Amino acid sequence: MSYKQIICKDTIRFFIFTIARNLLNDYLRRYYKKQEITSYIYDHSATYSNDTESKVIANDLEACEKQRLSFLPAQRRIIYTMTRFENKNISEISAELNLSPRTVENHLFIGRKEVREYIANCI
Repeated sequence: MSYKQIICKDTIRFFIFTIARNLLNDYLRRYYKKQEITSYIYDHSATYSNDTESKVIANDLEACEKQRLSFLPAQRRIIYTMTRFENKNISEISAELNLSPRTVENHLFIGRKEVREYIANCI
């Protein structure tokens, strides 16, 4: 079907209206579906919290993380510590340690992977 035959000054307005209506319907459908999923998750999740227990668990996990850090190679430990505890980004670390950003990324990737695996085994 060729649109050239049916598009003219009179029909363009109706096409634009139909396109706008369909876009709005799609947006609203996605929005309400997201709201429905969010409310379902919220309704079916545990709403209790125990701050003391959470702090104990967080401290235990942090102790496991620091224990694993002591076994990492020196360069990897320094990079991981700078990222995790000093909140430095890769470019700052690479400038400070005179390393390429890619080297820092590799050390960070491997360090995070090792720590994550260790913590998963601790849990």
